[in-house]
Amino acid sequence: ADTRGAANMMLRVLRIVFKWASKREHGLVDPTIGIEEYEGDEYEPWPDNLVTEALESPNPLFRVAVALHLFTGQRTGDTCAMTWNSVTPDGRIPVRQQKTRKSLLIPMHPLLTSILAETPPKAITVLTNTMGRPLTPHTFLAWVREFGNSHGLHLVSHGLRKNAVNALLEAGCSTAEVGAITGQSLQMVEHYAKGRNQGRLATVAMMKWGSAQTENGKTLRSKENCDDNNLKSRGKK
Repeated sequence: ADTRGAANMMLRVLRIVFKWASKREHGLVDPTIGIEEYEGDEYEPWPDNLVTEALESPNPLFRVAVALHLFTGQRTGDTCAMTWNSVTPDGRIPVRQQKTRKSLLIPMHPLLTSILAETPPKAITVLTNTMGRPLTPHTFLAWVREFGNSHGLHLVSHGLRKNAVNALLEAGCSTAEVGAITGQSLQMVEHYAKGRNQGRLATVAMMKWGSAQTENGKTLRSKENCDDNNLKSRGKK
């Protein structure tokens, strides 16, 4: 394959295929045995401080591009293809994913709405380059690399997709809700979410737990527990 990620994915698929086939026809030899995966094919999410800095960048072109990538959770090709006239009156962005052919309708994040409101259209596409022409994935990747290099880090545009997944999960969204925005399968959402912040998730989970108990008036001492305790007390007597 032409990329490490694609090569690793092919290797994994072949292993699954031969594992399935070996149960149905004895004597098959798995040709992937002994072949190691490439390292470094994972796209890392951007550090939180750099996401914040990018969203506050004095370069409006870069700021809008980062915001659109982050708050829609889409691949760069799909993000660069978004047009002004496709945005619905109620603030939703329709997407026809180039890779999966899935059709999505993504509600805009309040911050994205604010940023776009301050952005005068210069072309049919929302994102443009310094010449006022539609932004290409290659150009945006160059901007991202330059931004990352200025901080001594290797950043890629696809990392923002992971940032979106992690942010949605940390906000308390289910994997199904995240997939409804990113267009990913539930398994892929979980795969992307390996870098999520456990502490934030735990905080959200505990707040939900506490909120649910406050709303329904129940505590850990539920009616069932109380009944069990009463029965035990009677048995001792």
